[in-house]
Amino acid sequence: MSGVRPARDRIRIVVVEAHEVFRTGLRLILERQPDMEVVADLPDAGDLQAVVDGFRPDVVLFGTCHRARQTQAIEWLSRRRPSVATLVLMVHSELSLLRELVRAGTCGLFLARSPASELCRAVRTVAGGALYVDPDVAQVCGLSPQLPGPRGRAELSDREWHVLRLLALGYSRQEIARRVGVSVKTVDTYRSRICEKLGLRERSDLVRYALCRGLVQEEC
Repeated sequence: MSGVRPARDRIRIVVVEAHEVFRTGLRLILERQPDMEVVADLPDAGDLQAVVDGFRPDVVLFGTCHRARQTQAIEWLSRRRPSVATLVLMVHSELSLLRELVRAGTCGLFLARSPASELCRAVRTVAGGALYVDPDVAQVCGLSPQLPGPRGRAELSDREWHVLRLLALGYSRQEIARRVGVSVKTVDTYRSRICEKLGLRERSDLVRYALCRGLVQEEC
């Protein structure tokens, strides 16, 4: 056995990077891996929705691109295409940006100064359904670099997982309803179903569960 995964089993990646030189470099790094395939690369997130629907990637890797569009794209993917993991390649571990990206729903945060081998590990981590935080990023924003494994998908549906995360982040029922695109009554139904599946009772229990699974971290 060669250890090379069949093409259909490779991690399918879309790279979003404003600078062509960096975009090409990222593509070369990833395509050297026998278990990875870059199916598309884009200079910005403007056409990302069409590309995701057309190529059905496992991971979208964001490099340097328009900040507002990047955040909007991550929010859209988290809400509408939760099976697609997002990994953000950051130049600086700016706390306000970190919080913005976490709130948007990114699955991974990676610093550009880290080794290429670590980038590949980060891609595999988020593609496998776990969260990834670069150790230096974790130190800045007070996260644990060793985040627990699955993002709750074994127990919860994609929509339930999304509602759980918003509850743990402190959003009100009305805010969650607007973000998810459902009624407040439906949010209550999701919450009851989540509690039943996880054997929990109070919102504080949901928050603690989310913390243990690495979905959010309490702020000091």
